[in-house]
Amino acid sequence: MKKEFGFLPDWARDCTIEKGSGKWWVFTDKDGVQTLVSYFTPIMRRYEDGTMVRFVESCSMTTFQHIRKWSGLRADDFRALPLTSIENG
Repeated sequence: MKKEFGFLPDWARDCTIEKGSGKWWVFTDKDGVQTLVSYFTPIMRRYEDGTMVRFVESCSMTTFQHIRKWSGLRADDFRALPLTSIENG
């Protein structure tokens, strides 16, 4: 799977990668923290304790479908998550 991404950013180097249906992936680090990536863009992160943050202010309808499939969140619930940068998340 890593070939699909070419160069991986630092946060993703030691992650396992699971492909969802379509153009989304879930990166899981050694601590169990999961990051949803849609169309090669980090969208949100879920920590082991279940808390979530988002990295984008808005996204396409297709990406909202990826969010819903992975996290179960509706668009309004996603928008209510704290917004942070991937470096701080």
